[in-house]
Amino acid sequence: FRDSRNEEAFDTYDGAELDELARSFTDLSENLGNQLKVAALERSRLDQTLAASADVIIAIDSVSTVVYVNEAAAKILTIPVDSVLGRPLLSVLVDHEIHELTEIALAGQDPDPRIIWRDDRQYQAVARRIIGDGLWAVVLVMHDVTAMQEAEAARREFVADVSHELRTPIASISAAVETLGTDLGSDDAKHFREVIQSETGKMAQIIEEMLELARLESGIAQPQFRLIDLNYVIDEAVNRISTQANHAGLSLSFEKVDDSLRINADPDLVYRALLNLLHNAVKFTPNAGHILVSTRSEKDQIWLFVRDNGVGLSEEDQVRVFRRFYRADKARRLGGTGLGLALVRHIAEAHMGQVSVESQLGSGSIFGFSLSRNMV
Repeated sequence: FRDSRNEEAFDTYDGAELDELARSFTDLSENLGNQLKVAALERSRLDQTLAASADVIIAIDSVSTVVYVNEAAAKILTIPVDSVLGRPLLSVLVDHEIHELTEIALAGQDPDPRIIWRDDRQYQAVARRIIGDGLWAVVLVMHDVTAMQEAEAARREFVADVSHELRTPIASISAAVETLGTDLGSDDAKHFREVIQSETGKMAQIIEEMLELARLESGIAQPQFRLIDLNYVIDEAVNRISTQANHAGLSLSFEKVDDSLRINADPDLVYRALLNLLHNAVKFTPNAGHILVSTRSEKDQIWLFVRDNGVGLSEEDQVRVFRRFYRADKARRLGGTGLGLALVRHIAEAHMGQVSVESQLGSGSIFGFSLSRNMV
């Protein structure tokens, strides 16, 4: 039996209305599908962005269970990434400072960033609460600040070194000027004027080499590359130092391997680097010693070497000798700024080259630097 009331209600809808209703459902379904596609695309972009980040990113839920880790986090985790999800954060990152940081964030507060040490690296760790519904309750971000901290330490060390290096000549100049104000004989006055001139020269050399290092390190002064005959540059440096070597009772020679060593390089910088090595060799080689300049041509680079039979270096000194202000002569009897070899290293690096040292105490040293053949 048919219910006449239902039949009457059904009859009130004509075909056009049903078609319109069907179209509305279809449009709604398409809109919902498009929104889901957009959401999936945005999620994919977010995942790719987080995965590409160099920062460690870890998300946890309301009970401190790990729900997301990016690729950078894999480097500091104590367990394989595949087995991280669903585990407590403290078992994945065994660090009570990190645990405390995330607990404060879970409580709804914004904890201050902290410096965390992991495997000899320093990270700035920040934890923030995620507002709203969802699986992610807190996001932990750890940014590697090791390089920044090392740069800051180097800056402080550099300032301290400069202050120390300039303090001695300034004190000597001040004392000499004060003494010159007294009643001195001509010989004494001449001596103190020579002291002032010598110490002023040292200060000028320190400042000049510091500025040159700063220009090279900052990239402000770009090397002026051009095709040069390296033998000509070496001859210039050898001739420049020959008078000083003769006065010190040393013999000096240049052993040519190729008649023509042509390479793209900055001749002024190469000349300065070689001259610094020659100055050191003269300074640390006793009377009747010998200094030899040589080259070695390789496929991708050319090496310049300065060999002496002087006092030599310990293994400890060889590791540190190319650092700024480092002096193997601890008593500093032989002067110098401690910047010459650091400058050689930077000049070599500006030419995509390297530095080297071979030495033995009492048996002399071989210092070298290379220049890349691939410079244009």
